Amino acid sequence: MKLFLDDMRKKGVRLTLFIIILLAIAIGFILGTNYKNFPIIISPTTECHTDNDCSWCGTDCIKYRPGLACPDIMPVDSVCECIGNRCQAVFVGTTTISARYVDLNYLAKNPDLYVGSYIKVRGHVVKNVGAFFGDTYHLQSDEWLRDFKSLSESSTGMAIISSESDLEDFVEYTFDGKNYTHIPKNFFYVEAFGFVKDRGNVMDAARYVLEIDNIYPQLAE
Repeated sequence: MKLFLDDMRKKGVRLTLFIIILLAIAIGFILGTNYKNFPIIISPTTECHTDNDCSWCGTDCIKYRPGLACPDIMPVDSVCECIGNRCQAVFVGTTTISARYVDLNYLAKNPDLYVGSYIKVRGHVVKNVGAFFGDTYHLQSDEWLRDFKSLSESSTGMAIISSESDLEDFVEYTFDGKNYTHIPKNFFYVEAFGFVKDRGNVMDAARYVLEIDNIYPQLAE
């Protein structure tokens, strides 16, 4: 009888170990091949390189990652884009989103502080028409306008681009590499709204640029 009980105990231990091993294998299989059922282990991030990296996760604009569980909703008045290497929600409704005013001179000297930010600046559009590398349009400050001959070599301007507005309509000066030519306008300056972008180390353009989505002429000081 004692031998029988000892034998049963040994079989019970072996069965318990066998069951534990099977459970461990099953858990490993689930976590390894069916991880989409466990979205909690996938951490959201906003780092991106192109617009294709970004996607809506509910009302959050983030980088798409397989296994990230998201509510099946998204804002109807915004788009999710990669701006300044961060996934950003950009308003495309009927009103302009809140923009922080930044002094143009300060922006030109510290553009890295505003990468990915939606800002408003005032200034004067200058078009480069000479045969040289660089951005076609720049926004220059009021200080530059008051004495542009002595300040033309200083860092008072910001490179600007736009796919939403025709910047040609707002050009007040052209620069051929040596001389500035004034183009009379019926406004004093422009207010520009847009995101500051970091284009990285590029050979033929400024690293930092203001991507304008709205620009308005101001008819009075």
